[in-house]
Amino acid sequence: MRSYRQLSHARSFALAAIAILAIATNVTGQTEKVLYSFEAGAQGGSGPQSALVMDSAGNFYGTNFYGGTFEGASGVCSDDGAYGCGTAFELSPSSHGGWTEKVLRNFGGSGDGANPTAALTSDAAGNLYGTTGGGGSKGCGTVFELIHPKSGPWAEQVLYSFCSLPEEADGSHPYGGLIFDKAGNLYGTAGEGGTGPCGCAGVVFELSLKQGVWAEHVLHNFGSEGDGANPVAGLVFDQAGNLYGTAVLGGSSCNFNLGCGVVFELSPQTGGTWTEKVLYIFTGSYDETVAEPNSTPILDAAGNLYGTTVYTPGAFQLTPNSDGSWSESDLPAPCCFPNALIMDTKGNLYATAASGTGGSCCGSVFELAPQADGGWTETTLLTFPPSGKRGAFPFSGLIFDSKGNLYGTTAQGGSFWHIGAQAPAGTVFEITPAPAEIAPK
Repeated sequence: MRSYRQLSHARSFALAAIAILAIATNVTGQTEKVLYSFEAGAQGGSGPQSALVMDSAGNFYGTNFYGGTFEGASGVCSDDGAYGCGTAFELSPSSHGGWTEKVLRNFGGSGDGANPTAALTSDAAGNLYGTTGGGGSKGCGTVFELIHPKSGPWAEQVLYSFCSLPEEADGSHPYGGLIFDKAGNLYGTAGEGGTGPCGCAGVVFELSLKQGVWAEHVLHNFGSEGDGANPVAGLVFDQAGNLYGTAVLGGSSCNFNLGCGVVFELSPQTGGTWTEKVLYIFTGSYDETVAEPNSTPILDAAGNLYGTTVYTPGAFQLTPNSDGSWSESDLPAPCCFPNALIMDTKGNLYATAASGTGGSCCGSVFELAPQADGGWTETTLLTFPPSGKRGAFPFSGLIFDSKGNLYGTTAQGGSFWHIGAQAPAGTVFEITPAPAEIAPK
């Protein structure tokens, strides 16, 4: 089975250093400004592909796919380490109105992870947790913790290195983010490995702290007939403790027998096992590439699931039926490559699209608003222009602050970037809504 790493080539971009660029007014009344531009080749990092995390003081935390002080060796870091192995960073508002970057971690050292793509997760103490798709003691990726210091620098601890079991039985190459349960255990996906039929289709895993050591437990191996394959996104819990996620391939015979992906549920059972149920299989003709869900789904209060796909339909809603089945509805989404959705208190959905048509070329931010008749209306809030100076190619999800402002990252563009640049750059941007337009969740 072809791996997701062979399917996705779009995420090779970057990020580094300056403050506010420009403010643009959009037709819907909101304003957009670039808070920070990353510089290709700089030690601060570049090419962010993940959503941000905000603390109570208004600081942002995120990861860069490229940059940093470690170039890495061939086969350890992406692009043979030519653009660096990535960083974890903090952005803090400064007194003069700009933003100051602080590098929390340079990835790519001996035994360390490399090239993170997923958003960070924080605990109550302010420690940050994440994954890297590469690096680690076996070169198969890691789960790591960044320990918040009382003073001085942040410290990193590698909690788990994948491929620690023979034949990648514990999974390999985690690309998605992590979530905690109430007991402090971590859950995530690894896009490859496992003990499924091909040994390459990926796993859902749990990490539990036992006597000071984090131990991994595989909850599900993908790749059986009718099952999904290659999960590359994170998971979400419902109120009952069930996990929901997506697998980018598998499920059907479309896409040249690779499958077009599934949405799945994992339910805990007595004795510590978990049972998987495939909720929806995306289908098409044998040689038709449709769907490929590659983002973490979200749940609303009614138990409906929402997500995005690389290809048609772009965005979807799954509604539970009384008989235990689920019904799928296509939602309008702009071309092309939409990323993870977020929802406000009014039920509106927001996301970025990594590229676009109609002259935008470099991506967009859009809103999906539910209508009284059950339909949805799509509104483009922002398009990133071809110059790239306001950012280009957003691969991350969005976050809200308490005032309803939206924040995200672009993997290219910014004040240091120029058209045709090979090395990655990137930005952090803010969208301020028109009055009463956005209600944060």
